[in-house]
This record gives sequence, structure tokens and C-alpha cells, in this order.
Amino acid sequence: MGLIAGGEAGKRAATAAGLRCSADTLLRRVINTPETKQSGAPHVGIDEWAWHRGHCCGMLIVNLDTHRPLVLLPGRDQRTLATWFRKYPEIQVVSRDRSGVYATAAREGAPQARQVADRWHLLKSIGDEPERMMYRHMPLIRLVVRELSLKKSPEPEISVPVASLRRPERLKQQTRKKRHQHWTEVMALHNKGCSFREISRITGLSRVTVSRWVRSGTFPEMSTRPPKRGLLDPWREWLKEQRESGNYNASRIWREMVAQGGTGSETIVRDTVAKWRKGWNPPVTTAARLPSVSRVSRWLMPWRIIRGEENYASRFISLMCEKEPELKIAQQLVLEFYRILKT
Repeated sequence: MGLIAGGEAGKRAATAAGLRCSADTLLRRVINTPETKQSGAPHVGIDEWAWHRGHCCGMLIVNLDTHRPLVLLPGRDQRTLATWFRKYPEIQVVSRDRSGVYATAAREGAPQARQVADRWHLLKSIGDEPERMMYRHMPLIRLVVRELSLKKSPEPEISVPVASLRRPERLKQQTRKKRHQHWTEVMALHNKGCSFREISRITGLSRVTVSRWVRSGTFPEMSTRPPKRGLLDPWREWLKEQRESGNYNASRIWREMVAQGGTGSETIVRDTVAKWRKGWNPPVTTAARLPSVSRVSRWLMPWRIIRGEENYASRFISLMCEKEPELKIAQQLVLEFYRILKT
């Protein structure tokens, strides 16, 4: 228990199992456990290892037959790794990522071994390709979102007049305007032949953002949450009739609504009637939430779909593939490659 869970967690597990021991006892037993003799293995895997993401602390070598770590080498030095490989001539297969350091070290230290790409990085690679492809289909993603929203809620959303927009909405529009100016500048520089690095330096945007915007080809709208259902939503048609008939008396509307079983407060009704008086042109509607490119590309791969979104993801991808045969072919190739890796 100490080797697996540590001190405090091991103590809790031991107590649950009916064993009485302290955390210090478990740690003392772990410290006094003799080290197992380090040995090689015919099939090994190697990758970076770190305490924290983005900080490489060393290279972890694992026995792929037993799934147990063999050694943790300090740093990421090619000579250190090649020296370790030379100690174990029985190594036959080295599984690694696309790192040139690992490839060179394996060639020098274990020339007899076959180098292969590990399954995790292969699956990651086939996940990256659809994502790059999806950036070219942003207009299609918006179209599918719109069509699915209409199927789910065929009734038109109540529009909010510009004159009655609250401060958060006004700030959102200002942010969008500024973002659109940045996008226009990025596309203009790209059309002039500037590289991503040059565009990033001129505009102050990151190269990742510049690359994503250029690949999409269209202005990337920010994802927005769909509006929550309000207390007056069931009364939408009835309120529309009151407005069209010229009834702008909020108190009378509220009393009639309560008499018919309504639960909204008079304040909510007054706010709605106040918006009527301010006019409805030009209307601003809240757009349906737009899924990110990475999320849509993940939906092409069933094994990466998050639990709870299977139904929507299936309908979304089916509609996209129906409108764009290229995506259907891509999905078939991805699934075929996945089956090859799993067999």
C-alpha cells in the first residue's frame, strides 16, 4: 500500500481494509524496501517525464511487457540515453515519439533494435490532421449549428433592440469590432505575402492565433452561450398579441397574465414593455453557441467523444458529412486507421 498510495493515502486504504498502521510506518517500510536490480527488457518505451507540464525533468524508460518503469534519466541528453542503451544489448524494440534526440540515441546505442512510433502519438497525429482540416470548414460549422438550432427550437428568438442593450452586451459588441479589425489586418498582411512570424510581430498577436485565423479563411466568431429560458417564454405568443394590439399597460398585462396562471413578476413585465416602447430596429439576436474547431474534429473520432454529448455529436457530424463529402472520406480513413492500431 505504501508503494502504491504513499503515506496518508496508504493509511486510509489500510484502515478501510481493517489494518491498523500509521502513515510513518508505511513510509518507513517503503524506505527500507531493497531496490530491485535494474535490468533491460526486449521491448522498451521512452518519453519525457516532468513534475509539472512544460518543464522537462528527465527521460522515462518503461518496460512495455510489464508496464513498469525501468529508469528515469536526468535531463534530455542524447549521449546519456545512448550510454544507457549500450548497457542492454537485449533490447529489440524501442517505442518513441518523433523526437530526433530519441531517434539518434537509439541508432547509436541500440543499432540492433527496431524503432517504432508509440500508439499514443499515432492516435494524436490522426487527431491533429482533422483539426487542421476543420479550420477550412468554419462556414460549414456555423451553418450546421444554425440548422440544428432551428430543428431544436423552430420558434424565432425574441430580439433585443440595440438601444436597450446593457453594458455587458455593448462591451461584447465593442470587443467583437476590435477583434474584427485585428482579423482584417491579419488577412491583409497574409495576402501581401507576410509570414506568420512577421504578422505576429506587427499585430502583437500570437503565432498560434495568426495561424488559426489564416487557415479558417473567415472571421472566427467567439462562442456564445445560448440564452436561458425565462419566466415569460411560455407567454411569448400571448405577449406578442398584446404588443400588436397596442396594449402597453404593464400592470394590466401582468394582472391578466397572473389570472391565467402566470408566475412572472410585475417587474419583469415592466422591463419587457419598456423594451417595446424603445423600438425594435435594428434587432440583435443571440447566436447559438459555436463549438470550437478542436471539439468538432474530436467528434469525427468516436473514441474521443465526451460522455453526454454523443447524441448531439452524432447528429452534428452526420449533417456535416452530408453537406461535405470530403469530411465523410476523412472520417472513414480515421476510423480505418484506428481499427488497424487496435488490432
